[in-house]
Amino acid sequence: MRLKDKVAVITGGGSGIGRATAIRFAKERAKIVIADINEVTGEETLGIIKEQYPEAIFVKTNVAESKSIQNLMMRAVEHFGRIDILFNNAGIGNSEVRSVDLAEEEWDQVIDINLKSVFLGIKYAIPELKKSGSGVIINTASLLGLKGRKYVSAYNASKGGVVLLTQNAAL
Repeated sequence: MRLKDKVAVITGGGSGIGRATAIRFAKERAKIVIADINEVTGEETLGIIKEQYPEAIFVKTNVAESKSIQNLMMRAVEHFGRIDILFNNAGIGNSEVRSVDLAEEEWDQVIDINLKSVFLGIKYAIPELKKSGSGVIINTASLLGLKGRKYVSAYNASKGGVVLLTQNAAL
């Protein structure tokens, strides 16, 4: 039980990689904070975990908003007393169109959810990690953060940003 009693905050925990990670961490006896904008899928993940492991909560979170991320960290600390792990996992793709045809609003949404959210998670988790004297931040990027692919400019840019932001934070 490598994660026994560790407090893990997982963004995008309502589905996909986030859900699978939340379930796996719970099996390792971590205390789980599921963050997702989708209440239905977030509560589903919570229900799956709570069938066997009671140490989990769901916090509805818009990862692109500073106040929402601050609330997430505050709720995690209020409920479990600290944060040991942040898994910045929330993410979306974009319409597969040429850059000149991509709507500016969609560009902003992809950058906000995929990249700005990682910045905000780091910004507001690190003070809590420092209080506990240690901790881990895991950021989901993509091969497309290292290699360009046509028609996914916002996704490429956001995931490339995550790669470099992660390196910067590590320094």
